[in-house]
Amino acid sequence: MWHRGHQTGWARLAPDAAFEATRAEVEAFGARIKERWPPPPGANQLTFSGDIVPFLEARVNPVARTSMLALFGAVVLVVLIATANLAGLLLARGATRHREAAIRSSLGAGHARLLRQLLTESLSLATLGGIAGIVIAWLGVDLLGAWLADAIGTSGARSIEFFDPTSVSIDWRVLVFTAGLTGGVGVACGIFPAWQAARIDPNASLRGTSAGATGSRGLVGSGRGGLIIVQVGVALVLLSGTSLMMRSLVNLQRVDLGYDTENLLTALYSLTPAEESAGVDPSTFHIDFLERVRALPGVTAATMGEVPMGGPTWRTIVLGSEGRPELTPEMHLWTRLQPVADGHLTILGADLLEGRDIERSDGPETERVVVLNRMAADELFPGASPLGRRIQLPWEGYSEPGATVVGVVEDLQLGEPSQPLERQAYVAIRQAPQLQNGLMVRTSMEASEVFPAVRATLAELNPSLVLTSTMTMEERAAGATARSRAVTMLLGVFSAASLLLVAAGLYGTVAFTVARRTSELGLRASLGAGRYALATLVLRRGLGVTIAGIGAGLVGTMWATRFLEGILFGATGADTATLVGTSVTLFAVALVACYVPARRAMRIDPMVALRTD
Repeated sequence: MWHRGHQTGWARLAPDAAFEATRAEVEAFGARIKERWPPPPGANQLTFSGDIVPFLEARVNPVARTSMLALFGAVVLVVLIATANLAGLLLARGATRHREAAIRSSLGAGHARLLRQLLTESLSLATLGGIAGIVIAWLGVDLLGAWLADAIGTSGARSIEFFDPTSVSIDWRVLVFTAGLTGGVGVACGIFPAWQAARIDPNASLRGTSAGATGSRGLVGSGRGGLIIVQVGVALVLLSGTSLMMRSLVNLQRVDLGYDTENLLTALYSLTPAEESAGVDPSTFHIDFLERVRALPGVTAATMGEVPMGGPTWRTIVLGSEGRPELTPEMHLWTRLQPVADGHLTILGADLLEGRDIERSDGPETERVVVLNRMAADELFPGASPLGRRIQLPWEGYSEPGATVVGVVEDLQLGEPSQPLERQAYVAIRQAPQLQNGLMVRTSMEASEVFPAVRATLAELNPSLVLTSTMTMEERAAGATARSRAVTMLLGVFSAASLLLVAAGLYGTVAFTVARRTSELGLRASLGAGRYALATLVLRRGLGVTIAGIGAGLVGTMWATRFLEGILFGATGADTATLVGTSVTLFAVALVACYVPARRAMRIDPMVALRTD
């Protein structure tokens, strides 16, 4: 039987072998294989090909790689915001220590000593922050591992490509990276304020009479304003990415699966070729097992076939149909074919559009029957009812004279929600038994009460067989969106952290500049400026850099969100609604951060302010 699939092998290239030359040899070998063993009639478009890829490229799923790179990028952006925040605070702190630096310099402290002192202070702050971060990370990793284990469940291998949640840990490599990053941030954030302090002219600084006259231009100094613009722009990129992932997750969860997932238990099992060779009839075994399961307490219905989002899955080609006589031998259509038990579609809760379901009377001695989904029926019998018509399949007994279509069912989402729908055909398990099989059980009891009885029933028939991948259908559906939920949750955490950092940085910068310009604001008040005029002045300067940052962030978002398209579902890049929503959110946070310093400016007493310094 021909089927669509691939076989994988591992090999190590010889030291003197060129990768591209070896790939060409493998491709040529594949062409010779096809010439020697051509595909069957009706499958002329099938190709046999061989290729080689680097091990790491083959080992990592592209979607999983994109997800990890997106999370790593989010971490880098949060670190960038934190670095800009720290640099802005150190710049503000350095501006208030000009007189101290001048005094130290006049007492004989050289430039190198001043640099060393300020760098030591910034490194000390960074070290304390790094230690606190590691402690928080240690606690957070345990919470993250527990959450992922619960979200992924036993379907983790299918949802996050063999990812083990218990493997999430902090090892020495993480600590070394954290230490290096912390030290680098401390030096980067402390070097400029230290360099500024070292360049101070002691005489000019000591002659200064107003603290408000030095260290800042405008209510937001140009250097600190630039850092705020960077923070706001980066935060907007993070918020936009999180918004897109949330929309994608909502779209995934809204996908109509076509069947009822409630109170449906699922499991897999498989006979071995050796048992079949020893005389075990798969059809008889499957039906016997199914009837025993149906008789168990708490079981309201049971069926066999492909477990949605679980398998086993077979795909084959349609060799021809009475609705498409031109289908052979020049064309072929791939179809997802599955042997199912009687009442399968009814038990799943699928909508039967025409005809009937697979029935108990569809046995090995009766004519072969098939139920098509809407997509297959429309393609194989365009514009006509398929009931009573025949299709040919390359399975034994289904090619000549073919299988009679007895029903049409609505399209079911048998794969993960993000996968496209396929042509589907359902045949009777009594007429086309396979060694591998899936079991689905409707029950009125908890899964923990039913699964032990099902396992015991299987053991009675064959003690060497075991149920695998046992879970409820709701758990399977949740596992299918585990990656999206994990990425969305983590991006949400990073976005929340970025908002807090931006708010703290903007508040600290605006509050500092208000304090530094107290005399100026007092003078404005004494000359007739009203309270609201002073507040507007503060808000206008603070929100001005926010708007500039949003503008820069919009440009960055249009570029950065393209990298998320490989893991999005039903969302393609940042649209107008996403950009407007995230911009408004960020502006609102900035408005709140600037409001408190603005209120402080409104309460300035002109007489007290003019006597300051």
